[in-house]
Amino acid sequence: MKIKISARYGSLEYSETAYPYNKNAHDEQVDDCLRSIRRQIADAGQAEMMDAFLLTSEIIE
Repeated sequence: MKIKISARYGSLEYSETAYPYNKNAHDEQVDDCLRSIRRQIADAGQAEMMDAFLLTSEIIE
């Protein structure tokens, strides 16, 4: 299993996956993914739009 966190705004999409998914470390894995996504958005020069992105999570078997 793995967990995929995505951030979408219009046609822009950033995502990060934590593998293997550990339900006992769910919060930590989500936080790590979010930090990576925020870094990707900032590196793309879109930090001012950070709050406009819609975040989703999906646990994939």
